[in-house]
Amino acid sequence: MNIFIIGSGWLALPLAEHLNNRAHQITVTTTSTEKSERVNKLGFKALVYQMGELFPDDMLDADVVVFANTCKDVSAYRSTVKNWPRTFKPQVIYTSTTSVYQDNGQDHDEESPSINPEHPTYLIEQTLKPLKANIIRLSGLVGPGFMRQDLIVNSRHPGRFFRKSLAVRNPKNQVNLVHRDDAIGVIISVIDSQLNKQIINASADNHPTKGEYYSYMAKQLDGTILDTTQETSTSGKTINNLKSKTIYTYQHSDVWQMSF
Repeated sequence: MNIFIIGSGWLALPLAEHLNNRAHQITVTTTSTEKSERVNKLGFKALVYQMGELFPDDMLDADVVVFANTCKDVSAYRSTVKNWPRTFKPQVIYTSTTSVYQDNGQDHDEESPSINPEHPTYLIEQTLKPLKANIIRLSGLVGPGFMRQDLIVNSRHPGRFFRKSLAVRNPKNQVNLVHRDDAIGVIISVIDSQLNKQIINASADNHPTKGEYYSYMAKQLDGTILDTTQETSTSGKTINNLKSKTIYTYQHSDVWQMSF
């Protein structure tokens, strides 16, 4: 298939690599000519594109379009949908976030009514509805960095979280994380299953408290001691991943056993 990935960052490039290894034709976008040249050296076709602009002609041949960037500009997405050609009907996937669910102490599945209605990512989800987009709500992303020639991206190791303050915010709330390998796995499973208009949570199985988990990971990484005595000001939440398991088997289901 011809797959167009809007984005070329920490999630998008490894996703492109996985899809390329499955013999798909991959195009990614960058926001600068300099980065597009570096990405081209990796063997990927890269186009300079800003959200909201008219589509490159090459995009209109795509069988799948994956929004895997960090843009939270709702107006840019509205322009994208407004400019979407009526005859262009690829499978669409948007990588959203479980931050759209309220911190109300509940376990949230995809039918949860407890949504933050003004969250920009939720507004983008609503904007993409006319495209029959699949919405993949990712918990906090963690995983290794990567180095490809002169393109270097740092790891997202939970032991490095809270390094500025050395204090864990809301230490009694639960952890909701997903490894990048599993985020990619869910995206690919949605593509393989040819789904449309689905909302899917991607999250590891277990949810220890933030104080317990992040202090342990920081100490294991390099001996850093975090303060876990601060008051917890919100009710927190947990993310239910059962729907995603109907199409995908997690590689890193246990947050304690993840590799970075």
